[in-house]
Amino acid sequence: MPKSSEDIIIKPRGERVTLDDFPRLSTVQRLWLTVFRQRCPHCGGGKLYAHGFELNPKCSVCGSRFEREAGSWTGAVVIAYTIGSLVGFGLWLYLWWIGRDFHGVEWLVTAVAVAAILATYRPAKAWWVWMLYSAGWVYPDTDEAYITSHIPPPTRR
Repeated sequence: MPKSSEDIIIKPRGERVTLDDFPRLSTVQRLWLTVFRQRCPHCGGGKLYAHGFELNPKCSVCGSRFEREAGSWTGAVVIAYTIGSLVGFGLWLYLWWIGRDFHGVEWLVTAVAVAAILATYRPAKAWWVWMLYSAGWVYPDTDEAYITSHIPPPTRR
């Protein structure tokens, strides 16, 4: 696991990055780096998020592409909505149980459920990236980086 910025591998443009360039990480270390520190599951160095809820298209260190197909984040959305729904339902059930089920409680329950969705979406999406990595869908595009760095840009006639 990279402990400092000196442990992160940065190669010149055009030079291929291989798996041997990265430290060996266990499954638990990769899960920890991805979900809680929101780092790339492949190398542990690059940040997952650019800002807010916007995911970086690729890892800045190893070049792993996080989104291979459109709609691959449906699982993360379902996870966040499920957690928010369970929190909202649990709050309503608790208020009903203690006898505080008052008129307008649905607005309080809805606000808490939406806050739970917003609080869990980034970790849920990071966990989903880790799941995609475990399934083999997140990997470095070394060939694409190599090709784009060695082909000159088109010239106009």
